[in-house]
Amino acid sequence: MYSDNHSIDVKKLRRDMQNQALGAYLGGGIGPAIIDVANVERVSDDEVIRIAKRMGVDLRRYMK
Repeated sequence: MYSDNHSIDVKKLRRDMQNQALGAYLGGGIGPAIIDVANVERVSDDEVIRIAKRMGVDLRRYMK
């Protein structure tokens, strides 16, 4: 469904995932996914998309 990664606004996705991780951390709901998201700043665009899929993020929200 999301095979064309070039049509996803990865910059916005990356920022939202980082914000979500910070919110979960501050709210005390630290889970295993937070470890992945903490590294989202350093990984490739393709890896950001893979992490988002694993976390159940609706990538349609990030389609250009």
